Amino acid sequence: MIGDLKKILFVQCIFIIITMINCSNGDDKTVAQVNDKIISASNFKTNYNEFLKNNFLSDNLLNRYAFINNMIDEILFVNYATDLGVDNDSIFLENKSKIYDQLLLNNYFENEIESDFKVNETESRQIYSWKNLTLHVRHLFSKDSNKIEKMYNRIENGGSWDLIAMESFRDSALKNSGGDLGWIRLGDSDPFFEFAAFSMEIGSVSRPIRTRNGYSIIQLLDKTYESFLKESDYLSSKPDLIRLARYYKKQFTIRGYMDTVKEQLNIKFLDNALDDLYKIIFFFNNSQDFKLGEKLLVFNNGSWNLERTIKKLSKLSKHQLGRIESKSDLKDAISGLVVRSYFLQNAKELGLDKNSIFKNEYQNLVDRDKVKFVLEMVNAGLDQNDPDFEKHKRSKYFNFRDQLSQNNKVLVDSLVLKNMVVS
Repeated sequence: MIGDLKKILFVQCIFIIITMINCSNGDDKTVAQVNDKIISASNFKTNYNEFLKNNFLSDNLLNRYAFINNMIDEILFVNYATDLGVDNDSIFLENKSKIYDQLLLNNYFENEIESDFKVNETESRQIYSWKNLTLHVRHLFSKDSNKIEKMYNRIENGGSWDLIAMESFRDSALKNSGGDLGWIRLGDSDPFFEFAAFSMEIGSVSRPIRTRNGYSIIQLLDKTYESFLKESDYLSSKPDLIRLARYYKKQFTIRGYMDTVKEQLNIKFLDNALDDLYKIIFFFNNSQDFKLGEKLLVFNNGSWNLERTIKKLSKLSKHQLGRIESKSDLKDAISGLVVRSYFLQNAKELGLDKNSIFKNEYQNLVDRDKVKFVLEMVNAGLDQNDPDFEKHKRSKYFNFRDQLSQNNKVLVDSLVLKNMVVS
């Protein structure tokens, strides 16, 4: 009798403790479940609020269901890709490596550079003014700093802009239009280019501006305001304006930091080896005379040979490789890779890839890549020029999604979803 009473009291005690835990962690109720994967209320709310904010949407039941379905789809697609063995695919493994390195670099910059960039009232109002502007600009371009300086000197001495543009561009449209880029708005172009352009007066010509792709000389042809500047609009958009101002400051700070490190590394190329590499890449010369073990460059406490450099270059995207057109471009690209490797090494020594936040973010990015892989597979064979392309795309998506749902256990707690308080 006493033993039974103890059991009853023990069970009641456990029940009370569980109830207290559930009450204190109400956000951890389960909104949905896909097989053994649970989507908690707290996880849903965090991602849902970010979704509403980024897309300027308001909370309603329709958006809640759309978003929970999207979260379920992602889990289904990730599981499907994993079951297909995509984790062992060479291309996917290469993508994972790129994702890992880029995330680690981002974390390194956040760790090494003061991320709390202060934005004063004058700066936020300046960005607000720029957000309401549209600019008509043209530019001259070169990847070589010496060539762009010579172009600038010719312009300063009365040289013909149109004639220099004919020499500057390969693209026929830019050649014939004098490098006219048409009308641009804030956010349409390279941050260094547009920061200079939006700071200019009509008719003025900038000094050579270093962008991510090379160097530009900008001329502001005209500008127009999209709407009247209203104080109420400024105040309502101020948080976004501050974020944009911080973004610009961060880009300039990161560039300055990278330039400083590059100078400190004191990178020196060995001309003969650089000539060999240039011939290998641009003339497809695979002569046995080349020694892949030959040292190409030296820097503080290190060096790279031809073989290591070629492997590093092979990891660049087609777009990045396409920007290498001369020996000077090749040196710049390799120097950038040396600096990048230096940052990655430092980040690993600091253990930035060991913390749980990094690991979770990395896994999320890898999962997104799996979702992308599945979507590309589902859409394979569709003709983008087909007038009904979007219709066929949606049809294939939902047919595939419905089939996955039937082969998996998917549950949604509608009551939790409806009654949830979203802040």
